[in-house]
Amino acid sequence: SERACLETLKSAGVPTPEIITAGEDFLLMSFIAPGEVAEAAAGEALAHLHNTRSPRCGFQQDTYLATFLQPNAPA
Repeated sequence: SERACLETLKSAGVPTPEIITAGEDFLLMSFIAPGEVAEAAAGEALAHLHNTRSPRCGFQQDTYLATFLQPNAPA
């Protein structure tokens, strides 16, 4: 779930950490140092991503916010 979200964000141009390895219950990622340039680029890319149109609402698979399931079944 987390990997799919990161890959979607990256394909939209959002600065994301590289996925080094992943297992069933963990995800090891590279570190991205904070900074105004990276934060501005992330904000612009997210705005662009949220401006896209889709025939349905939600992500293509269920996701989590911390430990809370966010079901994304087609409406």
